[in-house]
Amino acid sequence: MPFTLNRDRVMTTLARAVAWLLLAAATFLTLSPPTLRPDTGVERHLEHFLAFIFVGAMFAFGYRRRRLAMALIGIAIVGALETLQVGVPGRHGAVGDFVVNAFGVCCGLAAAALLQRIATAYCESARC
Repeated sequence: MPFTLNRDRVMTTLARAVAWLLLAAATFLTLSPPTLRPDTGVERHLEHFLAFIFVGAMFAFGYRRRRLAMALIGIAIVGALETLQVGVPGRHGAVGDFVVNAFGVCCGLAAAALLQRIATAYCESARC
């Protein structure tokens, strides 16, 4: 029997791997001392928002049938990360950061869902 790759399964697996790597990077950057964080030159809240949009989007692509669960878990993880910062010298957890990060996760999930709907509608009309 010949070996064949299921493109959808490969893309889902890849999205899951990237999602977990992005979450690991976000966790490291959130909980590391300020001296270990790169300076991007972007305003802090915008930087957080953009980072968590990517995290949310990749989890949405990787776990398509579990978007509500991903939103709730994402919000809980963001809350945990902000709380854990209290124990890191030079770091502080802030409600404003929590709100921006959680909003970023949810926007990423929503953007990915919208892109998937558009792609599905296009493929149905064009018979991809």
